[in-house]
Amino acid sequence: VTDVCNAYVNSAYYLVFACNSANTAYSTTGSAWTDSTQDSLYVCAWDNKLWGITTAGQLWYTSDLSTFTNDAVLPTGAGSVKGLVVGPDAYGEPIIYAVTNQGLYAHDFANTRFLLTGFTGLTGVYYAKPCEWNGNVCVPIDDIVWLYNPVTKITTPIGPFYPDGFPKADTDLGVTYAWGPYIISIAPVAGRLYALSGPSSAANGAYALNFFDGRGWQGHGYGELTADYFTNLKASYAYGAHRLWIVENQTSAAKSSVGYWPIPTYSGPLATYGAAGYLTTPWFDCFDAAVIKTGLQVHVNISGTSATEYLEVKYALNYTRSSAIDLGRISTDGVTTYRLPGSPTSNGLDFRAI
Repeated sequence: VTDVCNAYVNSAYYLVFACNSANTAYSTTGSAWTDSTQDSLYVCAWDNKLWGITTAGQLWYTSDLSTFTNDAVLPTGAGSVKGLVVGPDAYGEPIIYAVTNQGLYAHDFANTRFLLTGFTGLTGVYYAKPCEWNGNVCVPIDDIVWLYNPVTKITTPIGPFYPDGFPKADTDLGVTYAWGPYIISIAPVAGRLYALSGPSSAANGAYALNFFDGRGWQGHGYGELTADYFTNLKASYAYGAHRLWIVENQTSAAKSSVGYWPIPTYSGPLATYGAAGYLTTPWFDCFDAAVIKTGLQVHVNISGTSATEYLEVKYALNYTRSSAIDLGRISTDGVTTYRLPGSPTSNGLDFRAI
């Protein structure tokens, strides 16, 4: 299986699987399945039709799951297509986009063609399934999520890994990260964009589930995998609860299993940790790393402290994490103010990024 989608076709809701450009399987119940010989590598739903694309880049559609009509062909050649996604055009109308290893193409249904957008140069090793989030077309390539805004034509890398988010492997600030090497799946959930990172095949490695809220990344969960790997995320209200479902390929047992993470309904300024936790912010450079800025103070607001529940504050400068500077330990509730660069009489700190 190379892709899955929900589609409303011919007055019925279907769950559709694309089977590695070999056939297309679909069901209305999840128990009785129909296998079509229609070639599909990726699938999506648009305009009350099921759409699919082949390895050769041939787009097709059907409105009844019996008659399949060929549409546009990607000009990028066989093997170049990496995903299909429905997102807004420059006027807010939903259209189909095709992710290729040469760029993001917009489908022009009226003229049966694909048009190259301003998002080009998408070379990578691992391409996860794209999605639409907050009016952007989101394309995960290797360890970076790229946002393409169809209105402004601007493409922005947002992380979740360094330099736009978390470090992938870092011990300099007192915590070891070893997440990746790829973003396996992304999912839009309640105003957030979740990203699952880990190995893309059977291997021992760490995984992490992080989410982006438009301002920065936060960690939701992490752990270790042994000879297994995750493949998909899907948000759902099934079974009376808001959950983020996850598919794990258990190679040792020759099967796949499905589990879930609960999605918290509260999003506020406070973070709650277990026995030990770490909050690492992205680099702050005022969107211009070439300009020298001056930092005066750092304010930290914390609650629930005690002699054994405390917060240690550190900072690093100019993209060099190995020279982290310890500001101190906080074990009292309220706002603690540190004068930069770190002494009570400090008058400011020049930096390019902090």
